Amino acid sequence: MRRKINDLDGWKKIFQHVLDLGFESVRIPVRARFEFNLQNGTLTADSLSYQLLYNRQVLEKRYPQLKAEDLDRQLQKTVKRKVYMYLKDCGYIDRDQLPENLE
Repeated sequence: MRRKINDLDGWKKIFQHVLDLGFESVRIPVRARFEFNLQNGTLTADSLSYQLLYNRQVLEKRYPQLKAEDLDRQLQKTVKRKVYMYLKDCGYIDRDQLPENLE
């Protein structure tokens, strides 16, 4: 069973990513839209998909030294970890089902 809030939107949640620039820490709100499959009430392996939305233009304008690829990679990692933890808190996965590379 594919779990979504409704057929048009999928699950949506706002997560915070803290970007440490050394001289300043910046909180970046990231909207994640995700879908996943459940079988017998638990997450099916490799069924999680998600999309991120954040205001990249504002960050690039304010912090021109940021590399967009590095920022995207950091945000993907943060959101992946937080989505899995959210699903764990909802009871869709057990602690032993969490991917090993979640830091």
